[in-house]
Amino acid sequence: MVKLGSFWVIIILLSIQFKGSFGSESTKEAYVTLLYGDEFLLGVRVLGKSIRDTGSSNKDMVVLVSDGVSDYSKLLLKADGWRVENITLLANPNQVHPKRFWGVYTKLKIFNMTDYKKGKC
Repeated sequence: MVKLGSFWVIIILLSIQFKGSFGSESTKEAYVTLLYGDEFLLGVRVLGKSIRDTGSSNKDMVVLVSDGVSDYSKLLLKADGWRVENITLLANPNQVHPKRFWGVYTKLKIFNMTDYKKGKC
């Protein structure tokens, strides 16, 4: 069993509408997670393997990565089949918060993904 401490692997199954190049609409689904730094790379890689092993490989796997993630880690994620999206961290407006929650608001960036239209979470 891998212990990830206070890391929360955020996975959201989105039903999304995607406009094709011919203007027709088709439904796509994506698994989306967030990676703040290299220390949680193993968890995201295991998540990707689990998704593939369950036969859900017809859905996109998207990982939002902050600048705390190394280029090497991004290459590994791409090789694992993840679509890697670079993002900037959102500051936590709560000045009195445990250190482990420093990037918690960043997960809201999934709603800014312009390739996707939220259907259900």
